[in-house]
Amino acid sequence: MITANGATGIAHDCFCYDAAGLVWNGTAFVAWVDANYVAYRVAATERGTSGTFTATEPDGTMRWEMRVRGASLAASYVVWAETVLIAAIKADADLGTAAGGMVANVEAIKAKTDLVGTGSAVVSAPVSGDGDLLELILETDYLAANGRALDWTFDEITGITTSATGRFGLTNSDDGTEVYVNTTGTVTDLGNGTFKVSFDITNTALDALSPGKYDWSVEVLEGSYKITIARNRQIKTRVDIVEKQT
Repeated sequence: MITANGATGIAHDCFCYDAAGLVWNGTAFVAWVDANYVAYRVAATERGTSGTFTATEPDGTMRWEMRVRGASLAASYVVWAETVLIAAIKADADLGTAAGGMVANVEAIKAKTDLVGTGSAVVSAPVSGDGDLLELILETDYLAANGRALDWTFDEITGITTSATGRFGLTNSDDGTEVYVNTTGTVTDLGNGTFKVSFDITNTALDALSPGKYDWSVEVLEGSYKITIARNRQIKTRVDIVEKQT
């Protein structure tokens, strides 16, 4: 909605322009031709006798001006002109809808938050996209059947095939004592030189552990080969073992 001040009791019109400077003719944005200026009018309506006029700009308007309606183009002088701020932001390379722009990034975030439904929970895998394991909840299943197994991918390693087994271990961060180990990890060939090791952890597997932070690592074993493919890289990426609240 366009809002501008003018002279009360006198007819006013708005002229709307897109980012390329083309003017709206009632159907499309076109190059300005003086002889056609009447076709470019977007009639403005005064609110009572307030001297405030409003008009509806077409989609794609980047800039507009309001003119007193005159008998000729020369008599139709400009009394107000503005840039449509939101349109300018959207068109800006750094702020707008282009990839990497602020508006594009906000829209991407909204697309993610829209996945959160009223009264329901979005269940996510425990291992992040960059291989960090940040939290495990006691008395909770982490199973492939639910799409929540502990999975790590790794590049093809000579001597490691789908016959390999995976080993996942947790150690006390205070004294390094191993407090949990899972030796039943399965290795899958995902193709294109990428493999995955996956572990199922049942809802009773961690019962002996107290809530707290633990160091962790993952390795694959086949024959005489024993290769670590993931571990917490620093103190802040130790896994939190937490109690559930239900």
